[in-house]
Amino acid sequence: MKNRYIVTPKDKRAEEFLDFNEAGDHDLIQLVLSESQFYQLDACGVFSDLNNMLGCLIDDFEDDAITSK
Repeated sequence: MKNRYIVTPKDKRAEEFLDFNEAGDHDLIQLVLSESQFYQLDACGVFSDLNNMLGCLIDDFEDDAITSK
């Protein structure tokens, strides 16, 4: 079973670093959930409520990353 990650920048500066994939762990708030925990919270509407209240986007999607070779 895979883990699900909810990651958000701590502040505006961290958000700018994250835009360019330059944010460090100290710049981010990260919540790690099991797949089961994620789907239980999603089924209860927790993420939908958070999205509406905070104007964020917590959803079930694949992570995309730009990496240099």
